[in-house]
Amino acid sequence: MPLSPRDLSVLTLCLLVAACGPGVDTTGETDASTGDAGESEATGESEGGATGESQEQLCAQAPDPDGADPIAGEMSCEEFATPTLTGDDSITVVIRNASEEPLLVYDRTHGCHHQARYFDLTGSASGRALYLPSSNCAIDWPSCEAYVNDGGCLLCQTFNPPIYLAPGGYVERAWDGLLLAETVMPGACLPGGGEDLACSVSAQAGAGAYTALAGAARLSDCSEEQMTCVDESDCQEGGLDEHGACLLEPQEFWELPVVVTAETSWNGLCDQIELVLEG
Repeated sequence: MPLSPRDLSVLTLCLLVAACGPGVDTTGETDASTGDAGESEATGESEGGATGESQEQLCAQAPDPDGADPIAGEMSCEEFATPTLTGDDSITVVIRNASEEPLLVYDRTHGCHHQARYFDLTGSASGRALYLPSSNCAIDWPSCEAYVNDGGCLLCQTFNPPIYLAPGGYVERAWDGLLLAETVMPGACLPGGGEDLACSVSAQAGAGAYTALAGAARLSDCSEEQMTCVDESDCQEGGLDEHGACLLEPQEFWELPVVVTAETSWNGLCDQIELVLEG
């Protein structure tokens, strides 16, 4: 018998294959690779960067693909095997609904017991590709650490509910600036030796050229027959917050077509990224 949307919302079938490789924790909490540390209030205040520039000056700078390489010098085998798990920055990612109807913003990641992340980010600095992964399974990227420690993953799929955004509403999510950088690991770092391998390591975002992305569905595309329609009463807190947003109850999970997208550039220096969904 096919599963209903309500059944799918609580489905987590876990088959333990091996211990999940720790990879890079870009959440600032406990999950590896999602890049989202939850809700945050943006203050707009900062002491500025190492040059003493204000946040206003830093945010005004154009993205620079020739920014400093986030991987400074050669990495040791120990560094490949023990990635950084938390970042040093406090960046606020704002997702705003500028349309005239409610939108549902979806988690951009997948995996087993992963923390939701409602935005994507890719970029480069000094020719090195940088990105946030779409999975919390380190072997998917692949992570250099997973090769060194022969890591595996829990084989399951966790579903995170979407964010409900009323017209004009917005949500803020905190990100610690930790992402992944593509590199090449010497074969000598592998337990049995071998050829050099292309893989990814954790790195702190810095000056560079980045693109952030978020996607949403229109609530008007829901179906009463398929029980995919909700309203503000389905919010986890019983209603919208002061910003006109809420996280829906987990059992209300479903997937409508993502038809509204927001994209913006980021220079790696500004402490805020704003994504505007215009419908």
